[in-house]
Amino acid sequence: MVRAKIDGHCDTEWPPALDVIERAIKRRNRVVHDSLTVGRTWREYATGGDEWVHVTTTLGEEECDTDTLVNDLALQQHATAAAVEVLNCLTI
Repeated sequence: MVRAKIDGHCDTEWPPALDVIERAIKRRNRVVHDSLTVGRTWREYATGGDEWVHVTTTLGEEECDTDTLVNDLALQQHATAAAVEVLNCLTI
């Protein structure tokens, strides 16, 4: 819908921004609507210390790690900035 409205305006500058926004929307839907599950196990050490140790993390049915979650957040931030720039272009 947005692509149709800006057709002919900022043709070379905004398609990459719109691609980022679309990717962020898809990832946001996963992050918001899927369950995050973190699996940990208790590890005892021979030295007497012990701690919880991360084993696995899943987002819905997909295994993920901290990097995946951090990248999703960065994508959301990048897309927000891109959306503001696109809106600014359309209002000028």
